[in-house]
Amino acid sequence: MVKKEFEVYSYEEAVAAAEAEGFKVTRNKTASWKNAGSPISDKDLKAFVVDQMNKEKLTGVPGVGFIVVVASGSKDTRERPYTYENVVTEGRMATERTFEVRRVDNGELVVSLAGEGATKDAAIKAAKEAMLDVKADMDIEVVYRVKDGKNVIGHLKYVPSINAEKGRYIFLGNEVATF
Repeated sequence: MVKKEFEVYSYEEAVAAAEAEGFKVTRNKTASWKNAGSPISDKDLKAFVVDQMNKEKLTGVPGVGFIVVVASGSKDTRERPYTYENVVTEGRMATERTFEVRRVDNGELVVSLAGEGATKDAAIKAAKEAMLDVKADMDIEVVYRVKDGKNVIGHLKYVPSINAEKGRYIFLGNEVATF
């Protein structure tokens, strides 16, 4: 028997969390769980799970089970769930020119050149050398970066609605088969 607890905002998120761990949720058994007296202790809970798995004929099926809602959650319904704080920079923002070689297919950074030796010719040479290992299409980009830690211009802080609350959901079922 497997018992996994999830603290999320909705039943749908609990199902998604269980499936992300490799389990298949077949039903919501909250009503049956409450009718059985809401067992929480290991012995009573195990008897409840065995009984429900026998009723659903899922005893021998690996990786399946059901979810019980102990305390339902409520989603964040704010349209703008954030506060913005502006950061005022003093003085001029000094920039530095860098050359970046990135893969075309996924945008992964392959080579970055900055400082005195950062020239277009040096970037082309570095890209040609990297081609021996990467073996993919690449772009060479000129990027200007702000120096001296003045690159932050503001902060967004997450502020959920007052009624947003995580619920407690328990997945109960069979263990996932391993090979």
